[in-house]
Amino acid sequence: MDRVKDSISQSPTYEPSIFNSYYVRPQTLKSYRFFALFAMTIICFFTFRNLYEFRYLTRWGEVVVEIYFILISLCYFIYKDGKIPLSKNPFALWKMAHLFGVLAFTLQIFIPLLYWGWVISTNALKNREEIFLTITTHAITASIIWVDSAFNKLEYYPSHAVFLFIFCMIYTIVNYIVSKAVGIPVY
Repeated sequence: MDRVKDSISQSPTYEPSIFNSYYVRPQTLKSYRFFALFAMTIICFFTFRNLYEFRYLTRWGEVVVEIYFILISLCYFIYKDGKIPLSKNPFALWKMAHLFGVLAFTLQIFIPLLYWGWVISTNALKNREEIFLTITTHAITASIIWVDSAFNKLEYYPSHAVFLFIFCMIYTIVNYIVSKAVGIPVY
């Protein structure tokens, strides 16, 4: 009888930290994430003007946060019971959600610090539209991911640094190409 009990307790499932929280109930975290997905969709819709904006790290950070909340929301629908089958697939949905969560949080530490401390100019606050864009893209987006990160149990692993480096290289290449094509450096 004990062998049967042991085999049940060692079922091939893994409950990742993406569904759990240190401070709030899992249902509260889930509700917050659906709210955050809705809020980020609204922010992306109202602040996106054209593809030219992808030369700014701010736009990339905003999109990464949106992708994270899309992926995490899909995880709630696909893994309804919170139990995820073990998988060696590096592109498993929950692994991608975890990775985008780490990337989003990391970006939203640096983007507001760099923007508010170095990039902002008085021209950014010259009219209501610019004030709205500045606050939503450099404060609200960061706040949304910071709250999620404060509540969840996402773990950071040294291997994530590779993905952060790859992301930074892709951004640098795109930024360089756009800057050369337009003739105006971003920063």
